[in-house]
Amino acid sequence: MVWGEVIQSAHRATNLVIKLVNEPLFGRGNRPVIAILSLSDTMSYISLLLGILRAGFIAFPISHGNSYTAVAQLLSQSEVTHLLFSPEKKVKDIVSAAMNNLSGESTRTDPFFNPEPLSTIDLDDIAVIYHTSDALTSKEQPQTISFGSRDLTGCVIACHAFPMIHAMGLFLLSSVVSTGFILSIFKPGHHVVPSPDNTLESAAVTKSDFIATTPSFVESWSRNPTDAERITKFSGIAGFIIFGGGPLSKEVGDQLTSKGVNIFIVYGLTQTMLVSKFISEPLGEDWEYFEVTPSREAYFMGHGNDEYEQPKTIAQV
Repeated sequence: MVWGEVIQSAHRATNLVIKLVNEPLFGRGNRPVIAILSLSDTMSYISLLLGILRAGFIAFPISHGNSYTAVAQLLSQSEVTHLLFSPEKKVKDIVSAAMNNLSGESTRTDPFFNPEPLSTIDLDDIAVIYHTSDALTSKEQPQTISFGSRDLTGCVIACHAFPMIHAMGLFLLSSVVSTGFILSIFKPGHHVVPSPDNTLESAAVTKSDFIATTPSFVESWSRNPTDAERITKFSGIAGFIIFGGGPLSKEVGDQLTSKGVNIFIVYGLTQTMLVSKFISEPLGEDWEYFEVTPSREAYFMGHGNDEYEQPKTIAQV
């Protein structure tokens, strides 16, 4: 898709969201919170998310992998005013059970509401609410993220493996609309479940410069000699892999870098967004390390013997 199509799609979504919400554009502190529970394709999801943000509302993507009790808890804790969901039976069952689990709530829609002009947005205000698991209780907790931008420049990044409900999906979305690089995704249409095979094939077809993916996909490619060789030689991919969401086996990383593949770690938290530099200079055999982005100040807990724990507090500089 070209930017003209994306912009029109986002504007149509803005119009739709405002009509469905049927609320005036409130001032700070009174903005509707719009939750999304959907199995839609990436481009449709992006359009809806952009439409919610452009309308001046707060977006809250929720994973369809949650139980109905977890969804009900997130809806209640985040004071969600509206829930948009896709028509798949699995999603509808979760929504139905979650709504039954809530008491004293009501929904309102009006397809005939006239659109209002774009709201004045405070860039330091809440833009999106994401949910993350509490390490102590294992319960899902809402986390707020403000508006912002990322300093990235033009390249093609294949992000087929990342769902839009993940914070990495939001980071890529904020980057593509603020820097102008090209986002490589599955063709709009039915929801496609990403796999190592279709992700690598799609990255090749779109001649992506980088593949943003999960460690499990990287390890799968490394076990297949054809896939491993394809990453190192295909001119579009150019041997650049960006991974996040979990650790990558040292054996796998060392094996790929020895063949000329450049590996970049994306380290971040739902609470802080990106902590590492998104794309630094290739580190070669030192692929396991990353540099903290200059826009963050990280504090490490020392354990002696020159050993430190991961950043515990991240502050905006």
